[in-house]
Amino acid sequence: MPDLARSNNAAVGVKADGLPRWGDVPSQQSNDIMEDPPSRKLKSSANASTTPPFCMNRSLNAKVALWKGAIWTLEVDAIVISTNESLTDDTDVSGGILKAAGNEIYTEIRSAGTCRTGDAVATRACQLLAKRLIHTVGPRYNDKYKNAAENALHSSYRNCLRVAKEERASTVAFPCIYRRKKNYPRDEATHVALRTIRRFLEHFGDSFDLIVLCVEDTGDLQLYQEWLPVYFPRSTDDEAAGKLALDALPHINLGDEFGEPVIEERKIRISSVPFVHDNNNDANDNPHDEIALGRRTTTLCGQWS
Repeated sequence: MPDLARSNNAAVGVKADGLPRWGDVPSQQSNDIMEDPPSRKLKSSANASTTPPFCMNRSLNAKVALWKGAIWTLEVDAIVISTNESLTDDTDVSGGILKAAGNEIYTEIRSAGTCRTGDAVATRACQLLAKRLIHTVGPRYNDKYKNAAENALHSSYRNCLRVAKEERASTVAFPCIYRRKKNYPRDEATHVALRTIRRFLEHFGDSFDLIVLCVEDTGDLQLYQEWLPVYFPRSTDDEAAGKLALDALPHINLGDEFGEPVIEERKIRISSVPFVHDNNNDANDNPHDEIALGRRTTTLCGQWS
């Protein structure tokens, strides 16, 4: 039985072809770590006649892998880095990526300029085993502006995928774009990430061979193991369990056909807030930074195709 997630501490690269695809991981294995995963909430009450929001798609399941380890060791076409507007954040996972890329990456960063919250920009990956490095800026979370933060996080994932498609990067590794220091709730962010990736692959799956969801700790690993069967079901049981699980969480936004959050009040609520972008001097971060992102973010992000 293949391991769902394998740690890697070696200096050598980890080949993408060696990662177990989500569709090949037995359902029981992915659920063993959870005391009460969605699929176990299903058994007595699933309504098979109700269409689930996310249907089984073997082709898409074969394009996703979950992996625990150092993202900068992956041999993929592109690695995503969650950073600040000046692309210079060298803390946590981002610091590991920049260090592995070598000093030359700072020349690339200077040439790239800046990146606004929710957007993405590509540079050479320099000494990384990847070919391209896709920089994105995730939002700072403030419960008062939750809708704007969700829209911005969705835009970050979507734009990374859009840039990867434009760069013809067919294998892409994602860290958790939602940085802990920006306070985005991990469980809610997991839904945004999986929903956005799923919907993008539904439209542009032919452009990708593999999306690697790379995590550093057991907490994020467990969240992905819990919710991957919902957004990428591998059986009719997964489909039905996923619908039940999401029905029990009415605050989780399922988004539109592209995964963009559908929130009617957003047009009024967000349009009344001035557009604030992140200067990203993290020591001086203001909890109200990066909140007014709404439709402006969508406009900045460009088109899907």
